[in-house]
Amino acid sequence: MRIKELNSIIESKRNQMIQSGLQYGFNHYKTIKYSKELDIQLNKYSYQNSLCPKSLKNI
Repeated sequence: MRIKELNSIIESKRNQMIQSGLQYGFNHYKTIKYSKELDIQLNKYSYQNSLCPKSLKNI
């Protein structure tokens, strides 16, 4: 998966988590679910970013 795609997914998951937190509260199971999904995507980003050559990071 490309870094731009991951950025888009991360932004979407972050927005879902924030909206859920505002609507249901930050300890609600839906908010926690979105938080965990966001963590997975952030870990993928971090892993891929550490493997990606500097010349390709801005693609």
